Amino acid sequence: MNYLNKLFAQHPFIYHIGEKYYAFGAYTCYECDMRSITLKSRYKEYEQSINEEISDRDAWRIFHKLVFKAECIRDEKGYCDKPQEEIKKFQFNDMEMQELKVQIDNYIAYWKKHSLSSFV
Repeated sequence: MNYLNKLFAQHPFIYHIGEKYYAFGAYTCYECDMRSITLKSRYKEYEQSINEEISDRDAWRIFHKLVFKAECIRDEKGYCDKPQEEIKKFQFNDMEMQELKVQIDNYIAYWKKHSLSSFV
């Protein structure tokens, strides 16, 4: 479960598992309630940009939209003190946990590829 340590040590971000979206990251462990009409399209834009050649500035713009949304959810619902315990309530199966692991790896690779630390 080392990848869960990585997940909850990074910036809050949106993840797509099954048919739902989740905000996970530092002090963040919530299911998105889908009131945001742009969440799906913003996540799709991020997914498509993973394998495209885009500028670092464009990557930051795309990435930051999902960070911002996850931070808004965290701010609205409150800081989660024990996200590693809270994630268990979603009862993800092995396949869903594998999908989350892939998305965590994508997040890290995207962050490095586009030098996003220089934008923070």
